[in-house]
Amino acid sequence: MLETRLKNPDKYVERRPYRLSPVEREKVRTIINELLKHTIIRESKSPYSSPIILVKKKNGDDRICVDLCLYLAGDHYPLPLISDQIDQLVNGLYFTTFDMAAGFHQIPISESSIEKTAFVTPGGLYEYLTMPFGLSNACAVYQRCINRALFSLLGSAAQVYVDDVLNKSADFTEGLINIESILIALHKAGFSINADKCSFFQRSIESQTLDNVTQIFQRKLKL
Repeated sequence: MLETRLKNPDKYVERRPYRLSPVEREKVRTIINELLKHTIIRESKSPYSSPIILVKKKNGDDRICVDLCLYLAGDHYPLPLISDQIDQLVNGLYFTTFDMAAGFHQIPISESSIEKTAFVTPGGLYEYLTMPFGLSNACAVYQRCINRALFSLLGSAAQVYVDDVLNKSADFTEGLINIESILIALHKAGFSINADKCSFFQRSIESQTLDNVTQIFQRKLKL
């Protein structure tokens, strides 16, 4: 669960929306309607208001990010070292990657923190019910939650870097056992996966978070 802390808890964050072009306004309206539909956000009466920005996803679609980074106190939960992750994947024969459905939106926000996530658009004021993308602490919060969910499997059946969950196995049977263990642990912790975007028993890896080290993977794994 996400609990937000402000650097200055005695000061309300009140900012006007950034200027958007007519095309951008329409994109924001569409995204807002979709987020409302899936109960990711709700209309707000919060005294806080932060602007949003539009960013491109890897597939070219747009998403909104709330500009809260200047005001939130940091969460210093450590992320795994990429080099350690690579070393632990060496000598695997089969690789499975799990796509976490809705990404950061799977993490709920504590009731006391919801109003602090309020964001303003040309069309109104809204607040998040689940953790938004673009939050400065989002990676640390997600890493903590996913590590707790897969604690007994880390370093053996599961390699985790934020919302990238990977499994290496020496043979098909081991892979089946590992995949079942990971799915059970994720389900118990309340996480969902997007089965259509998962890749099972691959001989090479392509991971969004690890795109910048794909060539290193290929060299070290000799796939």
